[in-house]
Amino acid sequence: MGKVLGKLLQYSFNGTPLPLVSNNYDESFDVIDVTDNGTSGDGKETVVSRATRTITVEGILKPSTTKLVGKDMNFTFNSVSYKLTDASFEETYDEVDLTDSGTTGDGTEFDVGRADRKLTLDLYMLDSQANIIRGTEQAATLAFAAGSDVAGSFRPESLKITGAIKDAVKVNIAGSFQGAPTQTGLGLTAGTSGAFIITYADGTTTDKAISGTAVLMSKKVTANVKGEVKVSYTFKVSGGITETVKA
Repeated sequence: MGKVLGKLLQYSFNGTPLPLVSNNYDESFDVIDVTDNGTSGDGKETVVSRATRTITVEGILKPSTTKLVGKDMNFTFNSVSYKLTDASFEETYDEVDLTDSGTTGDGTEFDVGRADRKLTLDLYMLDSQANIIRGTEQAATLAFAAGSDVAGSFRPESLKITGAIKDAVKVNIAGSFQGAPTQTGLGLTAGTSGAFIITYADGTTTDKAISGTAVLMSKKVTANVKGEVKVSYTFKVSGGITETVKA
């Protein structure tokens, strides 16, 4: 019996292994207070109900055989090109709770509703370039690298300009896509459901692992011009789980 090292971590979703740098599993049961005048002593009396289980997986975006870096990021809005220092695309689905007395196992049951899809962009201010138009939808494309982009009808909704005497003036733009943009080479599709396996250590007959069914509720792709392109996934487990040990 040995302590498990993080370098052995594996995660697969719908039968596809995901490259990762970290994997976190979080489980929390609902605790119901049933204290009444029959409760003994001076403490409270509680029971547990159902569990909420979430999984986060972070990695470097690798749409084919090459891990991506952010040095060639570009944003185009209304046919105007903007060079960036930082960028993020986030897609998050609403959760529709379907848990009732017929839900199997000790977990929760749910489905996905509609999705929010947002961009956050950071860039240096240019003296001869107009500030981006806010409050108006225009065709836009955020390219993290060649072949990895998101494109659709985007509406800038906030503008922040920061300046200090020792630094260049920077601009932050945030807004949302209207409708569903087209995503290319940006990892898994959010809103999908499938079987998952977290493997902590391989065994001969069984692995040290947690498995079940999960829904990919959100993903976030981030990049810095001097760093890698990262992707973060948040899964929520639907129903119960199976836990095994290495043997």
